[in-house]
Amino acid sequence: MNVLFWNCWGICNPSTRRSLKILISQHKPKLVFLIETKIRDADEFERLRCNLGFDHVEGVMSVRLAGGLGLFWNEDVKIQIRQPSTARFIAAVVEEGDGLMRWRFTGFYSNPGAADRHESWDILRALSDGDNLPWVVFGDFNEIMLAYEKLDGGPRPESQMRGFWEALGYAESVDLGFYGCPYTWSDSETKVRLDRVVATAEWSDSFIHSQVIHLPPSKSDHIPILLCISAVPIIQKRRYHRFRFESMWLQHEGGHETVQQ
Repeated sequence: MNVLFWNCWGICNPSTRRSLKILISQHKPKLVFLIETKIRDADEFERLRCNLGFDHVEGVMSVRLAGGLGLFWNEDVKIQIRQPSTARFIAAVVEEGDGLMRWRFTGFYSNPGAADRHESWDILRALSDGDNLPWVVFGDFNEIMLAYEKLDGGPRPESQMRGFWEALGYAESVDLGFYGCPYTWSDSETKVRLDRVVATAEWSDSFIHSQVIHLPPSKSDHIPILLCISAVPIIQKRRYHRFRFESMWLQHEGGHETVQQ
């Protein structure tokens, strides 16, 4: 099962919506979790669900021009929304094999404001107490775990990161790592790893061959991320990628000469 999640920074933008449809066509996700949809009414969520080709949607409306979460899935995936969704999360349980295998997931969006982020960590702790099913959490945590996950800009205070560490420790969850670019958000000056997947040992043991893939940037300051959930080794097909020039290469010594050659 593939899960695609993305802080899309406004899915009503036609070019962003087209980019999402291309991602869905390429990776065939069973679940799509969107953050910062900026959708303010249920009818718009229904139109987006139809446009993307999914059977079901669980949506959280944005407040003015900020926030908004959306979870999309098809009939062939047995999903039960476990509790009322909020501006910070959508939580559900997946049933596989006629109910023989059950696990839960949470699409998470931590508070963007550092001063209020402790409330998000309290929510994460409360969610971890929900039950003892294998659990995976994915989304935008708006925080880093280690100093090297931030490139340029001012250093992250350790006290700020500590709240995240302690919440993950309480939930007995660990980061699942990734393939691809080390940063998931960027602006003109800074690159940071804010989006990730964490899981309990029970979930990791059940889906030991799962992979987290950082996809190329697309119409947002956050990159889309693909979680490939698998209990058996994933066979990698040979893929051909379009060449893209990165202006940062010119900052390397000898870069201009290499381009000229």
